[in-house]
Amino acid sequence: MLLPFLLILYFAFAAFLLVGFKRRKTVANGTGEAFTVLIPFRNEGEVIAKTSKAGIERLISSPYEFEVIWINDGYEDQSVDFIRANLPTNDNRFRISNTSGVGKKAAIELGYRTSSHPVILTIDADVIPQAGWPKGMIDPFSDLSTQMVCGDVFVLQDGGVQSSFEGIDTLSLVGSARGLTQNGWAVMCNGANLAYRKMAFEKIGGFGQHAHISSGDDVFTLQRMMAHYPDGVLFADIQELSGVYTYPQQSWKAVFRQRIRWAGKSSSYTSAKAKAVAGLIAVLSLSTVVGLVGSFFSSSMLVPVLILWLGKAMVDVVLLKRFSRAYKYELPFGGMVVQSLVYPFYTAVIVVLSFFVKVEWKGRKIAA
Repeated sequence: MLLPFLLILYFAFAAFLLVGFKRRKTVANGTGEAFTVLIPFRNEGEVIAKTSKAGIERLISSPYEFEVIWINDGYEDQSVDFIRANLPTNDNRFRISNTSGVGKKAAIELGYRTSSHPVILTIDADVIPQAGWPKGMIDPFSDLSTQMVCGDVFVLQDGGVQSSFEGIDTLSLVGSARGLTQNGWAVMCNGANLAYRKMAFEKIGGFGQHAHISSGDDVFTLQRMMAHYPDGVLFADIQELSGVYTYPQQSWKAVFRQRIRWAGKSSSYTSAKAKAVAGLIAVLSLSTVVGLVGSFFSSSMLVPVLILWLGKAMVDVVLLKRFSRAYKYELPFGGMVVQSLVYPFYTAVIVVLSFFVKVEWKGRKIAA
């Protein structure tokens, strides 16, 4: 009876997601607040030349009062030279700082302490903003009840299998995060495109209790924000096209390292709802894999586990198509089908490895 129950539970979860995904929070009209963009960087290579140029162009053409701080997180390449080559002449709104700490959180904290404006907008150094950025991220702050705005993140497509895989995988996370957050469930967001009020960040204690964990500058902040300001956290309006595109990882090994790093955060979640969602996905995946293996020894398990596997895959394809259409982010339908079928195996491997493997990220061990 467990497998049919899990499938029914997942159907209910998917319906819950879609209701939240369609929901839109109305905020007061206005041009938002003055803001500081924080961009930690470390060994981004030539990519940062393209991304810094794109970000500067979007900001200069916007009507907002802003500043940008790139924070050097121990670079060992020519990242600083590439940034400086794109800085506008005699424009003190743009500057580069050096952190004496280690890691992204230390870099953000330095930028935060030296920022001049009431709203912080963090992006990664390897992203290219969409046409509506930063408008869609900043305008919601014209409503004083808005404390945090979560932005969308997509993977640039190069026609290859890996970028398609990452694009589909990331789309499922982005769409699910939007649906859950807009239903009041603070489960995930992405610091590659995230904005919040400085006063609210101070109220929740900054990175506080999770400062010792290398990653998680985004999701742990989201969960504490939602705990303190349940009505003050929202996702940027899809219609504004205020997301960012990030480059695919350089190899499949890097993809798995990134996913293991993401999965490793779940053990430190403070939100019971976030733990429940992570647990549901893990149990579904592990049950599918164990059930398929077990069916070789007990044929009576085969039909129930096939129903669970194929039923969940069908739901996932429906969700992915809905997300893809809403975001106007085209991905191959065949890839969605194949990936939905492979997903339980992929997830089960990631879940198991996250307990035993300590990954490196940009040459550093990730602290758990």
